[in-house]
Amino acid sequence: MNLRTRTVGRLAVAASAALLALAGVTSAQAATGTWEDVTQPVPGYGSGPGDGRSGVLAFAPDSVVVVEASYDPWCDAFPACTFPLTMAYWNGSTWTQKPAPPAASGSADAVTGTSPDDVWALGLPTLGAPSAHHWDGQAWTERRFPNGFSFGSAVSTAPGEVLVAGSDWSQSTIVPVVLRWDGSAWARTNLPQPAGRSVRLEQIHRAGPGDVWVTGTIESVDRKTSEFYVARSNGTTWTRMAAPTLPGGLYATDGEIAGTSTDLWLGARETGAGCSTAVHWNGTAFQTPKICGTDKVTAPIVSTYTKYGNEWLVGLYAQRGTDALRRWNGTSWVKTASPLSATHIERLRTDPGGTTLWSTGHAGRSFVARLTGTLPQ
Repeated sequence: MNLRTRTVGRLAVAASAALLALAGVTSAQAATGTWEDVTQPVPGYGSGPGDGRSGVLAFAPDSVVVVEASYDPWCDAFPACTFPLTMAYWNGSTWTQKPAPPAASGSADAVTGTSPDDVWALGLPTLGAPSAHHWDGQAWTERRFPNGFSFGSAVSTAPGEVLVAGSDWSQSTIVPVVLRWDGSAWARTNLPQPAGRSVRLEQIHRAGPGDVWVTGTIESVDRKTSEFYVARSNGTTWTRMAAPTLPGGLYATDGEIAGTSTDLWLGARETGAGCSTAVHWNGTAFQTPKICGTDKVTAPIVSTYTKYGNEWLVGLYAQRGTDALRRWNGTSWVKTASPLSATHIERLRTDPGGTTLWSTGHAGRSFVARLTGTLPQ
């Protein structure tokens, strides 16, 4: 065997070894993941007798914030009950309890932020007007809303800055409003509104620089008819979109908006039907794929969306059973294994690197779960 033959042979062996090693890495990356229950280490989390409303912010695999508003079913009969908030921080291995927002009760799904030291929580005290509270890493500061304003949701746009979608109930019709905190004061913008009709805003989302979306419901004065409301801002002007319609009517839920300017999902529900509608915007038009139960009683309700790897996921309030998580296969939403056999998923979040999927929700108790690897089918 000459030198050239031996050299080629060695290169071939080395190349084969490299390919095998690469295949091993790819296989490891594609390994099916398992949902891990990381609830118990959270001090005070899930300790209440009833379901909780929980939000999660994933800034990195080792930097996660969870906020929960505990809910006690006994409060249904006692309006003066408070829903205390708790907040905890995950550093990659353990949870540390942080000071909770000072509101006596809150809506923990209205939580947003850009870092563990820049968190906003929207709350409603037992007595008094709703307000926003901002965490700067050291203390909470209240940013009280203008009189008559009722919040829906919020999105952070920069450190210390936030947009809040909501409604002004002090007028003869409910007015759709977006408030912006610029670091010193609230600036108000009224959104386009059909004459003589009310609009309640529910959700807000930043799809990209200078591209903000809101959803809500248009109601007649007698509240007997409703329409789905969608508006979009280019950074300077809000424009009402031609929202999709369905024969039975469509209205907004508190399900999130998620995605980009050309791949966006919005939560809605068909009036009187046993289905939710995962409204999709592809950059030019809306589609309305449905997520149905067996009847009106079992109809799931959209809570949250996220993209994990190349798959879109939707978290649901499954009114019966554990069908709380579905994935998009390109044409329809198909059932997949829910974290901890959840009956209700509040929030799904993926860290910016896309390596870890986080979920909060309810499975007989409030939970926090995480997943690495591919989604179990």
